[in-house]
Amino acid sequence: MKIIDRYMAMTVIRGILSIWALLLGFILVVTFISELQSDKGSYTMGQAAWYIMLRVPYLAYQVFPFAALIGTLVSVGNLGSSHELVALRSSGVSRQRLTVSVLMGATVLLIPIMLVGEYLAPDLQQAARTFRFAHKTGRIHLGGSGGLWIRDGGQIINIRTPIIAPDKTTKFSNVQIYNLDENFKLQSITSAREAVPVTAQAGETPAWSLTKVTETRIGESRVRYQRESERAWETRIDVGLLSSAVNRPTYMSAQSLSNYAGYLQENGQDAREYVAALWEKIYFPFTIYALLLMGLPFVFVMSRQHSVGANIFTGIVVGSIYLITARWVQNFAEAFGFPLWLVSALPIIALSSFGLYRLRKAS
Repeated sequence: MKIIDRYMAMTVIRGILSIWALLLGFILVVTFISELQSDKGSYTMGQAAWYIMLRVPYLAYQVFPFAALIGTLVSVGNLGSSHELVALRSSGVSRQRLTVSVLMGATVLLIPIMLVGEYLAPDLQQAARTFRFAHKTGRIHLGGSGGLWIRDGGQIINIRTPIIAPDKTTKFSNVQIYNLDENFKLQSITSAREAVPVTAQAGETPAWSLTKVTETRIGESRVRYQRESERAWETRIDVGLLSSAVNRPTYMSAQSLSNYAGYLQENGQDAREYVAALWEKIYFPFTIYALLLMGLPFVFVMSRQHSVGANIFTGIVVGSIYLITARWVQNFAEAFGFPLWLVSALPIIALSSFGLYRLRKAS
């Protein structure tokens, strides 16, 4: 059995890797072409290429579920077309045992891609967005443990906690604005608990609304303090571009999502967006297994009647329906306040149960 397990696993691994490379290459080409159409700032072809390279780990992580499903269907389907599955079944190997071998092969690739998604992809994705923002705006923009740092004329802005609200808008928490004169001498420091973008009409200067503001004015002989509950803040920084530089919950690691969700909950704010992304991250490996369990019975039963192209089409349809359904269920749960950990698991349980049912029926 070890020989069969190794053979099936290697077949699946080769199939997943080939489809993975194909899908990733296609996405990279499309993304690169899209970036070249931008004409903002000093964004060059070389900078666009570097931006795409920084995003490779994240894109590889995102496309892996489709690659795992389609690659597995293609590789196992080829075994069926060459009658190797018939030979294995004739030797007494059950479909359930073959399914275990296939899942073992997928796990070999799943473990490293999970590590990439947790430790490598989030940092490089944020670096890519930071790099893109800096070259599109021509302003200094640094990220890291100190938050976002941006220079806008005589203002140095530090945003400690960027937050994505459930309605997909961006707001910033723990904001400090350092105002400098023409000689780069510090004149005042403005601290605000939150900065929320204000909708501006065409041609108007982008504006933000600061809440719980404390301003420290530094004079020649004394320092003055002023507190306000709310204040308008005008800046030349484009709201859309600044929002695009913020790391979305789907780009973040599980540890960062947990920290953000905890911070928001402690401050009485809505953390649903981050909690949902956290459970999606936790359930990632189970999503892969559910997709494979759903697709494999079809290949085992129909591999001799259908072509490889039909298997690929089946994989795309199954994966698309599942991802759309899972996203719809998650949005429904967020809107009506259902437990996200349970609702996020329901599509996986349903898909796995249906796959196991078909596998047992096929036997």
